[in-house]
Amino acid sequence: MAAWGSPSFPGGGQWSFLRRAAPGDAPQPLDRDQGVPLVRAGASTAPPPHTSPYRFADPEDTLRPDNPAADYGIVHATGTQRLFFPRPKIEATGTPAITSARPPLLADPYLLSTAVGLFPRAENCIPFPDAKYALAIGPGGNFRLQLPTPSFTVPPLDRALLDSPSVRSIVHYADENGNRSEVTLKIDTAAPVPWAISISNLSLALESGALGELHRLVGTLRADANIATTLERPRLVFGPPLKPVQGLISFLEKFSFVPPVDVALTNHWSLQVGVQADFEKALQEYAPEIKAFLKQFLDELNLVVSLKASGTSLVAVLEFEVVVKFPLPIFPQLIGVGLGKIQVVLGNPPALGDRGDPSFQSFALQIGYGGGIAVNLGFGELVAYAAQTLFGIVGTGFYGVGVSRLLKGKIDLNYVEVELSVEGKGILFRVSCNGGAKSTIWAVGQLTIAIEITIAWAIDIQIEKQIEVDVNLDRGPCPLPDTIP
Repeated sequence: MAAWGSPSFPGGGQWSFLRRAAPGDAPQPLDRDQGVPLVRAGASTAPPPHTSPYRFADPEDTLRPDNPAADYGIVHATGTQRLFFPRPKIEATGTPAITSARPPLLADPYLLSTAVGLFPRAENCIPFPDAKYALAIGPGGNFRLQLPTPSFTVPPLDRALLDSPSVRSIVHYADENGNRSEVTLKIDTAAPVPWAISISNLSLALESGALGELHRLVGTLRADANIATTLERPRLVFGPPLKPVQGLISFLEKFSFVPPVDVALTNHWSLQVGVQADFEKALQEYAPEIKAFLKQFLDELNLVVSLKASGTSLVAVLEFEVVVKFPLPIFPQLIGVGLGKIQVVLGNPPALGDRGDPSFQSFALQIGYGGGIAVNLGFGELVAYAAQTLFGIVGTGFYGVGVSRLLKGKIDLNYVEVELSVEGKGILFRVSCNGGAKSTIWAVGQLTIAIEITIAWAIDIQIEKQIEVDVNLDRGPCPLPDTIP
């Protein structure tokens, strides 16, 4: 016989039971009407022996504790990470505690983004080094996790969020130099901070089948019951195709340009990671002479890295933009301007997946030049210029070339900055479809008007309006790509 019911758990996170029907399956929720079974092996004519523990198992598995047909486990969920304690038992004697012969499994935010249920498959998780743990049961039914050491090193481990011939997003539990991740975990539901976790040297790498690793985001994931999950001290490490960008950022770091940026991670069945470094805001943190030196030659330097992932889709974007200016020797108020922009988009967004495309990638390069004025007004600075650019874009099933005209003006009044830009683009695309058997020529025109107002470097108001017109020049069947630079 077995007792069926719903165990009473403490707070300090969300506790529940899950059931794994077969060893290779992902744990699933229980039948609410039935609950979880509690058994204890022993002859029916006498009390069970003292060496027989209480076990959470189906009645038919009472006499096979080491190879049950189905497994139950306790899950501790904290929103952005989950911990699974498989095959739990409670000894009939000694200090009350939940133990097991199976090691716990940890699913961090990256791994949770691949799950289609409450918990990923076991082979996708971070395993504890052994089963030497206990959830000690204290006064009031509180749990305290006891481990041989507070931290453990993750074994060599890589996990693919997206794996296709042309696009790969890989989680490496090591930094770019091979230093492996270390997990530090604390659970004490009676403490003021009932749980805390950190994973050091955690890397999220983005790879293109044609170019190899483009970049990786490296840092220490940290969270507790009172602090939202963040990636502390994140570092953006560029791969061989983007080494020139790495070199420029390294140059600026000598002037302490790039400040620490927290990376927020959330998991409501999806993952969002983003880093944005803004040149104007970063300048305010540093000495006036450094600010003056950089502003003499740089008008803009912006870096954006973002990733959105779920169990069925992933879209990653890297964008780097720089605008340099240099005064003309004869007329110092006149300036020459050079522009450069790199944009990389990789993934398998749902809209593309609906059309049957397994993955998507696009690479855009934009360069240009122009001229304008830079005037010191005494109470601020006025910079205005006109520029023209050429750009090319190559993506999955398409390529295009285009030109643009840009008018931009910016007035900096120290604590208030107002920027106005007007840009017109013309692009010609050749798009393939039906496995390359058919193609279509598209012409696209864009007009973008943007206003940005920054007050005290803290309040940022942005207004942008874009008008787009597209024309199918040869009446072909292939649709226009979703990603246009």
